[in-house]
Amino acid sequence: MADNIPVLLYRNNQVVDWQATKQGNFSFTNLPGGTYHISVQKPGHLMFNDPDIVIDSDSVSTDSVMVNIRQNDILVTLLHKTVLPQDITFFPNPAKDLITIDCKTFVSLNVKLKMLNAAGQVVYAYTATKPAGSSYLNVKLPTLSTGIYLLMINNGNKNQWFKLKNREVTTGTMAKIIFLATTMNLIGQGLSRILLWGLPNIYGATKKLTIFRACLIWLTLAAGIESAKADPIEYDTVTNAYYYAWDDYNQVWQPESWQQQFFLNNLLVESETSIWSKDYYWFVEEKRTVFVYNKQGLLEQETMFRYNLDFSAWINASRKSYAYNQDNLLEKTMYYQYLGDTTSDQANSNEYWALLSEEVYAYNGNLLNSITFNTFTDVDNSYLYEITYPQTNQETRKVLLARQADKSMEPE
Repeated sequence: MADNIPVLLYRNNQVVDWQATKQGNFSFTNLPGGTYHISVQKPGHLMFNDPDIVIDSDSVSTDSVMVNIRQNDILVTLLHKTVLPQDITFFPNPAKDLITIDCKTFVSLNVKLKMLNAAGQVVYAYTATKPAGSSYLNVKLPTLSTGIYLLMINNGNKNQWFKLKNREVTTGTMAKIIFLATTMNLIGQGLSRILLWGLPNIYGATKKLTIFRACLIWLTLAAGIESAKADPIEYDTVTNAYYYAWDDYNQVWQPESWQQQFFLNNLLVESETSIWSKDYYWFVEEKRTVFVYNKQGLLEQETMFRYNLDFSAWINASRKSYAYNQDNLLEKTMYYQYLGDTTSDQANSNEYWALLSEEVYAYNGNLLNSITFNTFTDVDNSYLYEITYPQTNQETRKVLLARQADKSMEPE
């Protein structure tokens, strides 16, 4: 290509950039996704073609353009190469029979997968083509013993290694029901043959025993379905969650202490919740712990506990978090609240409210700032906040907020 020939880049019939160098080389970077046109201009020459450059926001595109200036025209040839992103992920982990691979691209992609045990032996290999239009590929895992495996995923560009925890597959409820129904059917057949042995078909005895066999099977299915309702574990392969339910009729736990462990945008979240029926005890017990590395790589921890039993109606909640915010400031927050007998007619409710405190440590440059919030209630249930700023000569500011007691934590 000759020197100093203008190269224009168009989008939506508007020039978005242009370049021309002494060596005849040009490049356009940091362009948003979309369709672009290249125009090479030289007096007395007509550009033979106008190729489109399509930038896909889901991949990294590198386009090389070969410009051949001939005697009367300009020939532009587009050489396209797509470099696929590397940050493939999968979920859930642990998994038992199915994982979903997020390839982070919507183009068609050949994916290879291998699972290795602790001895380095390949125990499973899988190859598939992820169709265009979706970034997800579901992979059914084989039946393997519980343990930790190495998972290799190849996206056609390079190998990526992960640690996979495998859960042992258990027999499902429907399989148990089918087994019980088959067993009872065989028992019914045996009883029919024994009772009818050597007897004529008088008064429809065969028909009656056939109905008897059907009743046995029906009762077995009903018992199996009822057993399925009381099954303490329901497994969700997407969120790796276990659910337990409180049985009001029998007044027993069919455990609903909800526990969940999953990766949300590569953040590990763990939760536990136990809830009693409000129709029985009007009781709520909740415990929640969250360990999260957010998008800035900041570690946060939160714990909450609430308790209310036999209308004593006391609530104890605590919250604690440690986070380095975007300015690298260390923040610590603690929250405590205690509520006494809400049915009391006493005018002075101070004794029923405990401490609400919040403490923040922040490094602003080389200065350590500490702010403490202490709150309590006066006789009309308003909150009184006492705020101390140590960095300003222990100045104390008190603000009275005319706000009624917050009962949002109580069950309805």
